[in-house]
Amino acid sequence: MIFLRFESFREYLKFYPVTAALLGLNVMMFIITFILSFFYGEVVSLFLLGALIYPSEISDLWRIISSMFLHGGFEHLLFNGFSLFLFGPALERLLGKLKYSVVYFCSGIVGNVISIAVYGTELFSVGASGAIYGLLGAYLFIVVYLKHRIDPQSRTTVIVILSVGMIYSLFNENVNIYAHLGGLAAGFVIFSLLIRKNHN
Repeated sequence: MIFLRFESFREYLKFYPVTAALLGLNVMMFIITFILSFFYGEVVSLFLLGALIYPSEISDLWRIISSMFLHGGFEHLLFNGFSLFLFGPALERLLGKLKYSVVYFCSGIVGNVISIAVYGTELFSVGASGAIYGLLGAYLFIVVYLKHRIDPQSRTTVIVILSVGMIYSLFNENVNIYAHLGGLAAGFVIFSLLIRKNHN
């Protein structure tokens, strides 16, 4: 089972530095949001820190990335943080730090760009879900095309998590399903391109 973690805290930092840094940034931004919320309220604080909105000006484009490190409440952070903690390490070891970062950030960016196109000026979104679904998209490619690289229990885990996640996304109006679907598709495609280069 590739998703079970037995490393110590120090070993986790050493073996999975990108995943650890992403987790740290998400927690740090949540703490900053929490503190600012006492002065401005949560919505305004998220906006000030970089929530995703329709980019009426070029100066708003930074929000496509900044919003990936913001979360609307502790449960939102906990779910995304735990998913990253669980699914990030094996993929980081498989791809290496650079290619793993490419999958993560490009998936999140694609998910956010699709969200802008769909929601338009009504958009207000935060969360790392698009990027995390990109990691799941990479695992989906492995499940479909590289079954020998993953054990049966891990394949089942990927399928179950994706199925539950998609059902939850469809029936929860507070979820940005287009970020999820966009990230998933981007992760699947980007991983396929990167893994192909590894074999050439």
